[in-house]
Amino acid sequence: MRFRLIVLALGTFAIGTGSFVFAGPLEGVARDLSVSVGAAGHLVTVFAVTYAVSSPVLVTLAGGTAPRRVLVAAMAVFVLANAAAVAAPTFGLLLLCRMLAACGAAVFTPTALAVASGLAPPEERGRALSFVTGGLTVSFVIGIPLGSIIGTYSGWRMTFVMVAVLGVGAMLGIRTLLPDVESPPVVGFRDRVDALRQPAVVAALCLTTLGLMGGFVVFTYVSPLLAQITGFGGAGVSGLLFLFGVAAMFGNSLGGYGADHFGYARLMTVILILLSLALLGFSVLVLYSGSALAVGGTLAVLALWGERVSH
Repeated sequence: MRFRLIVLALGTFAIGTGSFVFAGPLEGVARDLSVSVGAAGHLVTVFAVTYAVSSPVLVTLAGGTAPRRVLVAAMAVFVLANAAAVAAPTFGLLLLCRMLAACGAAVFTPTALAVASGLAPPEERGRALSFVTGGLTVSFVIGIPLGSIIGTYSGWRMTFVMVAVLGVGAMLGIRTLLPDVESPPVVGFRDRVDALRQPAVVAALCLTTLGLMGGFVVFTYVSPLLAQITGFGGAGVSGLLFLFGVAAMFGNSLGGYGADHFGYARLMTVILILLSLALLGFSVLVLYSGSALAVGGTLAVLALWGERVSH
C-alpha cells in the first residue's frame, strides 16, 4: 500500500508546487506584465476559485472511469496549461492558463485522495490521506522555495517550466507505476448537493474554508510581506519559505495522527485558534520592520503558521 501512496503523493507534490509557487516571484510577474502586485495575486485567486467551482462538476463527469486514466488525464491538462503559460504574452492569457491548470488539479487531487482512502483500512485512513496530502506539504519545503529562487534569478516564466517538468514526472510515474485499482463508487452531482443538507457536512466545509482562506490569502502575498518585515532579499525570503515548509511538513504528520486519535472537531478547534494567533503576529511585527525583533518574531510566526496551516 505504501508504494501506491508514494506515487499519488508525487502527483500532489506537483499540484502543490504549481498552485502556490507564485508566492515567491509575485513582484516579478507584476513588473513584467505591467500590473500591480495586488492584481498579480489574482493568479492564485483565479486558480483557487476555478478549483473550487469546477471540482465537483468535473469529478462527477469523470465518475466510473478508471482512476489511473483519470489521474493521467488530469495531470496532462495541468502540465499543458503550465507549458502554455511559459509563453503567455499578456496577463489575461496567463490567467486563462491558470484556470485550465486548476481544472486539472481539481480532478487530480480528489481522485488521488479517493484512491488513497480505498487502499487503506478504516483505522489507517487518516494517515493514508495525510501521506498523500503530504505531497502538497513537501511542495512548501522544496517546490515553492525552489520556484522562488528560480523566479528571482531566472525569471518567473521559468517557474512554469519547473512546474511542467514536475507534472510530467508525476504523470509518467502514475502511468507506469500505479496499478489498476477499482473505481470508487460513482457519486452523482445531486448526491453531492444533497450532502449539504447535513449540518455536520456544512459545518466541516465552513471550518475548512475559513481556515484555508485565513492561511492562504496571506500566503499569496507572503513574499513582499516577509521582505517588508525582515528587510531580506530574494534568497532570504526563499529561506523563510523553506522554514514555513519544514513546519508544514511536521504539522502534516501530526494532523493525520490527531484526526485518527482525537477527532476532527477537537483538532480543528486547536488549529484555528493557533492559526489566528500566528496571523495576528504579522500585524504586530510590521510595526517593528527591519529590527532584530521583527526577524526573530517572523521565524516564530512562520513556524507556528506552517505547522498549523498544513492541516
